[in-house]
Amino acid sequence: MASHPEPETYVVLERFNYDKASIHGDGIPLYRDNDFTIRFYSNNPSTIRTLYKLYSAKLINHVPSIPFEFNGPVIDPTDKSYSAEIIGRYTYGV
Repeated sequence: MASHPEPETYVVLERFNYDKASIHGDGIPLYRDNDFTIRFYSNNPSTIRTLYKLYSAKLINHVPSIPFEFNGPVIDPTDKSYSAEIIGRYTYGV
């Protein structure tokens, strides 16, 4: 089986496998919160900033907007690659 090199730039979307009730009515969960992480990896920090602008625009322009935090980019000293992440939470329900 041939080995494939890691791409120079890629994005990983992680939706956590659990969600939690946030607002109840008559003992029934009406709204639920769900957490997610979007991770960016690249050999170029400007590519990560460009990807951040694209993904954050979607989160901000979503109705209602989805709150998030951005961390990075940070360099991995072992291979000189960069990574960053968007961490957010959205609420859904009735």
